Amino acid sequence: MTTTFSYETPSQEDIQVFPMSLAQEGLWFLAQLEPARAASIIPLALRLRGLLDVQALERSLHLIVQRHEALRTTFGMRQGQPVQVIAPPLALPLSLRDLRGLPEGEPEAEVLRLARAPFDLQQGPLLRATVLQGGAQEQLLLLSLHPLVCDGWSVGVFLRELATLYEACSNGQPSPLPELPMQYADFARWQRERLSGGLLAESLAYWRQQLAGSPAGVDLPTDRPRLPVPTVRGATYGLRLPRALTAALKELSRQQGVTLYMSLVAAFQTLLYRYSGQEDVVLGSTTAGRRRAEVQAVIGLVENTLVLRTDLSGNPSFAELLGRVRAVILGAQGHEELPFEALVKALHPTRALGQNPLFQVRLRLAAAPPALPAGWMLAQMEVETGTSPFDLTLDLEDGPDGLSSRFEYSTDLFDEASIARMAGHWQTLLEGVVADPTRRLADLPLLTEQERCQLLVEWNATQVEYPQEQCLHQLFEAQVERSPEAVAVVCEEHHLTYHELNARANQLARHLQELGVMPETLVALLMERSMNFVAAILAVFKAGGAFLPLDPQHPVGRHSQILQQSGCQLVLTTDKYGSTLAEALVEIDGSQRPQVIDIETLLQKRAAGENLPLRSVPGNLAYIMYTSGSTGAPKGVMVEQLGMVNHIYAKIADLALNREDRVAQNGPPCFDIVVWQCLAALLVGGCVYVFKDEIAHDPMRLLEQIEEKKITILQAVPSILRAVVQQAEMLNEERPRLANLRWAVPTGDALSAELCRQWLKLYPAIPLLNTYGSTECSDDQCHYAIDQPPSLDYPLPIMPIGRPIQNMQTYILDHHLMPVPIGVIGDLYIGGRGVGRGYLHDAQRTAEVFLPDAFAQQPGSRLYKTRDRARYLPDGNIEFLGRSDNLIKVHGVRIEPGEIEALLERHPVVREAVVMARETKGGNKYLAAYVVPGQDQVPTSEELRSWLREKLPESMVPSTFMLLDTLPLNANGKIDRRALPTPELSRSTAEDSYVAPVLLLHHQLVQIWEELLGVRPIGITDDFFEVGGDSLLAVRLFERMAQVCGKKLPLSTLFAGATIEQLARALQGETKTDSRAPLVVVQAGGSRRPFFFLHGQWRGGALYSLELSRYLGPDQPFYLLEPYKFESLAVPPTLEAIAAAHIESLRSVQPEGPYLLGGWCNGGLLAYEMARQLHAQGQAVDLLVLMDSDAPAPKYKWDRRIIVGLGNLLRLSQEKQVDWFLAYRYLRLSFHYWRLNKLKHAGTTKRDELEPGVADEVSPQLDA
Repeated sequence: MTTTFSYETPSQEDIQVFPMSLAQEGLWFLAQLEPARAASIIPLALRLRGLLDVQALERSLHLIVQRHEALRTTFGMRQGQPVQVIAPPLALPLSLRDLRGLPEGEPEAEVLRLARAPFDLQQGPLLRATVLQGGAQEQLLLLSLHPLVCDGWSVGVFLRELATLYEACSNGQPSPLPELPMQYADFARWQRERLSGGLLAESLAYWRQQLAGSPAGVDLPTDRPRLPVPTVRGATYGLRLPRALTAALKELSRQQGVTLYMSLVAAFQTLLYRYSGQEDVVLGSTTAGRRRAEVQAVIGLVENTLVLRTDLSGNPSFAELLGRVRAVILGAQGHEELPFEALVKALHPTRALGQNPLFQVRLRLAAAPPALPAGWMLAQMEVETGTSPFDLTLDLEDGPDGLSSRFEYSTDLFDEASIARMAGHWQTLLEGVVADPTRRLADLPLLTEQERCQLLVEWNATQVEYPQEQCLHQLFEAQVERSPEAVAVVCEEHHLTYHELNARANQLARHLQELGVMPETLVALLMERSMNFVAAILAVFKAGGAFLPLDPQHPVGRHSQILQQSGCQLVLTTDKYGSTLAEALVEIDGSQRPQVIDIETLLQKRAAGENLPLRSVPGNLAYIMYTSGSTGAPKGVMVEQLGMVNHIYAKIADLALNREDRVAQNGPPCFDIVVWQCLAALLVGGCVYVFKDEIAHDPMRLLEQIEEKKITILQAVPSILRAVVQQAEMLNEERPRLANLRWAVPTGDALSAELCRQWLKLYPAIPLLNTYGSTECSDDQCHYAIDQPPSLDYPLPIMPIGRPIQNMQTYILDHHLMPVPIGVIGDLYIGGRGVGRGYLHDAQRTAEVFLPDAFAQQPGSRLYKTRDRARYLPDGNIEFLGRSDNLIKVHGVRIEPGEIEALLERHPVVREAVVMARETKGGNKYLAAYVVPGQDQVPTSEELRSWLREKLPESMVPSTFMLLDTLPLNANGKIDRRALPTPELSRSTAEDSYVAPVLLLHHQLVQIWEELLGVRPIGITDDFFEVGGDSLLAVRLFERMAQVCGKKLPLSTLFAGATIEQLARALQGETKTDSRAPLVVVQAGGSRRPFFFLHGQWRGGALYSLELSRYLGPDQPFYLLEPYKFESLAVPPTLEAIAAAHIESLRSVQPEGPYLLGGWCNGGLLAYEMARQLHAQGQAVDLLVLMDSDAPAPKYKWDRRIIVGLGNLLRLSQEKQVDWFLAYRYLRLSFHYWRLNKLKHAGTTKRDELEPGVADEVSPQLDA
């Protein structure tokens, strides 16, 4: 049953209109802008035991409403101004609701429904009263007030007056309350007068100084990123502190000469400091604002918001912090009369929609409740409005059962479990504070014992047995015994069995020992990834030494720098890199120069193929990897056999590697993944498949080869994996099915949730193993398996890195090496078997990041400080959150900007330089350099690029250079990297170099470029490589152009000019396309004779040729002769005819000799034939370079024997016999390419329709 006592709406003649107070104005405006944000309600619940005089209660409420104008106020607009409208005295409607007889649970639900009912600010009333009958002599008076007409102090006034008036009305007596000295409207007018009169100027000056340069908020770790437009959805979590702890806090406050409120503020700011790492903490709080006696009896919104900014730097003790907080609070209270709204208006802080100005975290301590009559008790009323106007609010209330802590939090940002943990940390921290207030803030306990055990012990219980007493080559030799005839390694059409690989490694090892290699001896390897590269690694191990890989793609200066710094005395290489090494060694003193050994020469020498006696132990050095160094020089990371073998066995376990597996070896020699890629399969009887760079870097070919070669394990950096996905998406149903691939292993960079979704949509049966690791700890330290696509509302932007692998430990610590709670961001440290020795010849840097392991049981254990930021997720997996220093990764390559900066600053006309990673809108990372030139000269971008390319790999050369007058500095005088301008990649020179698109085709290409590169605007004369493009993006560009424009150009078209204007001409057919032997200009300028090069890649492309042309210098003209086009030919041409066609193209540029010719692979065969024809025509050929040209190989031994036999019978010279073989070899391959094109046009391309042995050679064309 419900009864309502109603009231009449006042007439317009009786109302009064006044301006709102500043606090009312701000809250009202918020209610108009975001109604949900201002939907909070002040609920009061009074338990009334005994017989209730309803009429006396109604009369009492009427008298209170009559007495206080604020309780009969509504709000609206008059003449364009927000006003408060005061109605004449009227009776408050009192509802009676009988809850007796309702089903279980419904009474509570009804109470919450009544309490949550919204208010109408224009119609009112903004006070509701309901009596809920629960028993014969048990009632609940439910009062709801809107914050516009009430505050915390007002609640006490209301309850005291209600008790007094009820007693008087029950006894038939008049109101004993004195007249109010002022009403709320008087307070609002007085407040505005003080502001307009400038009486608060001193307070404003104080706040300006106090908040100058203050942070915008507390950077708390959240469960989800902040929404672009936050909502006010919220929830609460409650915790009551024990009575004993509450009493101890009060006693501590008394001893330290502070109030309980000050102690609680200090403790909460300590918690925020420990969660965020911020030493400058800004907290919102409230003050009653009732210092004037005449305001103390007024009901209304008088309280003011204070901003409490505390300096927690220096890791003070809690007692010392109390002194700082006391000073801050007293200073704030001394200037509390300046309304918060006026402060915000004066300071103009940066604001965002849905966020409070100046602070995002608030603490409030409720005033003590007033004394109430016997039988009356104020009940705890938790009304969930489902809103939170701040990120986090801690509401505290002291009661007889202890201090109540109520956390109100934004559900946009936090999960309940995170807030529940925070509440536990709050109690643990307070217990630590009262136990010893002299402890420093970083030493105060935060973790519960259960959480500490979970973080340090349970989640690091990774102990697994593995053959730790053996070195890798011993384990390999044992596998050779088990499967001697199984194929161990494959590269292109060649392979070695386990027995053959072991014999070759033993042969090399014996020679290395003769050259002085023993345990701890360093042997540098400068060679392409190949079967011999794998054999060389094993040979170095067998000889007892450690290998140091050098990347053939790196410049000579880099090789020289590494060899000099490492002190390496032996370099194992091939003929191909002899001249490169000779140039590198020129810069090294004769006595320090290493001995250069040709691996092919060693293999031609006789040596026993049996296993060697064991010379090394697991504690010996296995390899040194050089990574980018912050001091301007690369640093050599030392890894031992023990850690290397542990990591390899972790890969074997987590990928379930077995003898049926074929592991792709596609990582560069200096990328630490090369170690397990080359060696893991060899311990289980599997096969290592080495992919050359031209396949490893071409997503389309890589995708085809994974399918063709039946690869089961593929590891790739996310940028390569993304390109593979895009290729597969474009092929749609015609994409390779990768039926044999069991795992894809992303590495080297953050893995996005979107890329996971794309991959698993295309290949739902092929899971991903996300990996994380530091070279300093034997490659990977964490694995995370992903077999289901993350949901669209997945809260993390990148996928977790998982948990530590076997026998490794992970710790997330604060700056004082204390474990941080779950969800809190800290620095990631690595412990366990894989921790390396440190940096070669660099004890100082080693000591900085290799620290004693305080958590390990074994003496002498060390932790590696990764300088990566991370946090534990509730399930124990780790989320990677970037770097704490400036180290960056681009396409998986680890780069220290300091190394590039130091080299730039050595340039004669550069005064200062800063390098940092940037990201285009398309998600492509690139390096940007900011340069302050000297006074006399201004360097060009090309000058700086050339300068860097002499010493650095191409991956470390910035894509863009910005010239600045000065570098921005922060308040501490350090370079402010955040203030550096974002470079406009599309403007490589001056702004007026932009040329707008003219043709429709121009506009199409501009759109493709801008979408791919994430750069706008792009002009038609902008160079692809200057606006952020690279070889990987070039492949994607040409695939997209083929989709949109319907015409597929060879990738080498870029060499003729990497601009939209030139690509448009090529698409329109302005370039010479009628020739079957097209010629591409890579570099036309220069005074020297041109060099003509046949790159040998039948699919076109050959991006390596661009690098080759750069090494030859700007004065060397460079032309590519593209592979012969077989399309639409009924019969394939002869070798002589193909060479003649190329000569015709060559002579269109250079009619007469002498000529400079070169060719790679099959291109070398043609170059040889061209040189022969030119010589026969009387033309001189001064240079003929044959690179990796096909020679009589084992697979053609019968063909070769037939030709040799026939040649001997006809008494042909050996030179003529070679001519015959090369002609046969080339024609054979040409015929199959011609036939393949015929089959493709007929739609019947099948591998088994080609002659055995040829399919492997033309496999890039199969299924294309």
